[in-house]
Amino acid sequence: MARTLPNILTKTEVQSLLQQFNTRYPTSYRNKVMVLVAHQLGLRVNEIIHLTWDCIEKNSGKVFIQNGKGNKDRIVYAAKDLIEIMIDQSKMFTDNRHTGYIFTTLKGEPVKDAYLRKMITAKAKKAGISKRVHFHLLRHTCLTEIYQETKNIRLVQEIAGHTDLSTTMIYTHIHNEDIRVVMRNRKNSDDQVETDPEDNPVGTVYSGNELFLDGKISEKN
Repeated sequence: MARTLPNILTKTEVQSLLQQFNTRYPTSYRNKVMVLVAHQLGLRVNEIIHLTWDCIEKNSGKVFIQNGKGNKDRIVYAAKDLIEIMIDQSKMFTDNRHTGYIFTTLKGEPVKDAYLRKMITAKAKKAGISKRVHFHLLRHTCLTEIYQETKNIRLVQEIAGHTDLSTTMIYTHIHNEDIRVVMRNRKNSDDQVETDPEDNPVGTVYSGNELFLDGKISEKN
């Protein structure tokens, strides 16, 4: 059964989305950082909600994802600046210290999945993004960008936490713009080319409408 290619956000759309958050307010700052974590680390929303400080090595950037989908554990890495803003937003939530969760409500409780769905839909609408935006779309965007940067499907599989490589293969799709650039730059197959002397002993220049047979050039029928 064929898989549907995932929709993704452009870099401009991601920037527009992030600009909708007012970081002077604790919950808005927290929400922005959760969006950043989804986009930069490719985590599922449930994995973000249940992130604790015990899962992160702040110096190395190593992030342990425990009991992910299919109860699979994996390791991803966060950039230094991402960890710093995760710490910074957490300082605004004094009641979360006893829970260990990185992202909490003002009462120190875990953020609800339903709240995040409504929040990101509203922010995307405000940003003028016509696509249906959700946290899993940020995950798709992250994994697609990593594949485009590395062309390493096995690496993407490990980051995504996929057991089956066929699940990861959807991220090998090529954007229409990439297709346009590649195909517009293809040379006309009828252009004349000079052959290698070993392939054409008489060094004849010929087109794609000719055949070289027994030392003679003859036109194709």
